[in-house]
Amino acid sequence: MGAILANILGNADVVKTALNAIDNWHTSTSEETAAKASAKVKLLQAYAPFKIAQRVLAISFTAVYLISFIATVVMTQANIGNPAALHNVMSNYRIGTIELLIMGFYFGGGAIGGMIESNHAGKADREAIKQSNNQEKVINR
Repeated sequence: MGAILANILGNADVVKTALNAIDNWHTSTSEETAAKASAKVKLLQAYAPFKIAQRVLAISFTAVYLISFIATVVMTQANIGNPAALHNVMSNYRIGTIELLIMGFYFGGGAIGGMIESNHAGKADREAIKQSNNQEKVINR
């Protein structure tokens, strides 16, 4: 078809330019989906350094918390040393609260993101059902 239009218009470059302009003007569903997927991949790549920092914080504080907790339990069960002193240090520095906050940020970000995506997907589903119902009403009239 391009060859026929080129013969009519006299220049193949004009036809190619016009067809490319039309193609660029209209974004197909597959192009839109590919663009969104590409944007999401780029966003995830941008978050990669922050994920490493989250893991380092989570692992380091979890290790301190677990070592302190296990030491307190062992000291209490074996009646060794003064477990109350260790418990007081943990309480004074609020290690449990810090651990909960870090774990909340580490796991909560993904959970909240999943809920937001689920809500958006649910909203799209509700809109599709609403449109389908509206089309049925028009057909039934």
